[in-house]
Amino acid sequence: MSKMASMFRPKKLDLSGFVNTRLIRDHNKRNAVEQTEPERQALRYLIRNTSLPQRVRAQAQLQLSQMHAYTRPTQIKNRCVASGTARAVFRDFRINRFQFRMQALAGELPGVKKASCCYFNMTASSLFILIGGSLLSFIAANANANANANANANANANAIEEGAAALCPCLPP
Repeated sequence: MSKMASMFRPKKLDLSGFVNTRLIRDHNKRNAVEQTEPERQALRYLIRNTSLPQRVRAQAQLQLSQMHAYTRPTQIKNRCVASGTARAVFRDFRINRFQFRMQALAGELPGVKKASCCYFNMTASSLFILIGGSLLSFIAANANANANANANANANANAIEEGAAALCPCLPP
C-alpha cells in the first residue's frame, strides 16, 4: 500500500505545461488510472465471478473499495488545457467553447474558419464544427424530404444544394 500512497504525495513537477493546479490534479488522476487499471479489472472480475467462493469475492470487493479515489476512471474530467475549466470542453480540441472561439477567430486553430453561408464547399464534418449543426440539420432535413421523392444519389446532392440556396441568397443559382 505504500507504493500506492507515494503516488499521490506532493513531488517536484515540471509546471511549464500546466495552467493551474486543477490541471496538475487531473494529470495525476489520469496517470493513476492508467497504472492501476489492470489491477482494478482483475478485482472486478473476481467480484463478478459467481463460481468463486463468497469469501474470495468479498476480499476482492474490500480491496477494490480500499483503493485510492484517484484510481477510479470516473474521477477523470475533461478540462480545457488553455484555461483549466471543466465546462463546455470540445474533445477534439481539448479546449472550452470560449477558448475555441477566441483561438479560431485569431486563426490559431488549423482548418477552422468563421462560419458563413458562403462556405458550403467544405466537408460536412468541418461545417458541423463551424456552425454547431443547426444549419446542417436544416439542410439535411430538406435533403431527406426531397430524397423521399427521388431515391437516387444525384437527387440527394441536388436537394442539399437547393436547401443551401434557399437558406443563403448569396450563393449563385
